[in-house]
Amino acid sequence: MNKRNYKEQGFTLIELLIVIVIIGILSGVLIAVINPVRQQNRSRNATIKASLNKAAFGISTARAGLGRLPSNSDLTEELENITLVDGACIESTTALECQFNVSGTVLPRTCANGYSTDGDTQCNMYVISPEPEGAEFRVIAKAYKLNPGDDDEDSLVYVFDAGTGFYQCLSTVDVADFTVDVSTDEGCTPESGN
Repeated sequence: MNKRNYKEQGFTLIELLIVIVIIGILSGVLIAVINPVRQQNRSRNATIKASLNKAAFGISTARAGLGRLPSNSDLTEELENITLVDGACIESTTALECQFNVSGTVLPRTCANGYSTDGDTQCNMYVISPEPEGAEFRVIAKAYKLNPGDDDEDSLVYVFDAGTGFYQCLSTVDVADFTVDVSTDEGCTPESGN
């Protein structure tokens, strides 16, 4: 009889299945650690901050060109890529007060008054100034919660104050009221690197 001597080559089916199961367990643990929703909301918040800075820079540039802050009707002419929210601008000769959206920036759907406080309507960016002839203005937008299912996590708003810089405030702080000094309010903290 002619007996052939085969060398074993490759892996058995059982060995391959064990490796696949181990890889599956490790990837499941990794996904739980990374928390993709948290990472996505961090990215969205970075986009919101960049859009706030862009809008604030545009308003400052318009103020330099016009010699005053732009009026509600001037906003779309002076700033590109913004859309005013219908009926959300208060026509006034003594104040700039308007809600708007910046193209490409998606804000949360968790607002009650359009730009802060908790609710279930679409949030908008908000610009306010007590005096169009003055230099003070604030641009406000609500941030995404990093852990949306966590009821203990506070809702936050980002505030760009033309006089003092960029802040992160609790949504319960009335940052649209210029009597609130965001630089000293306990509910607001300065943002670094902006």
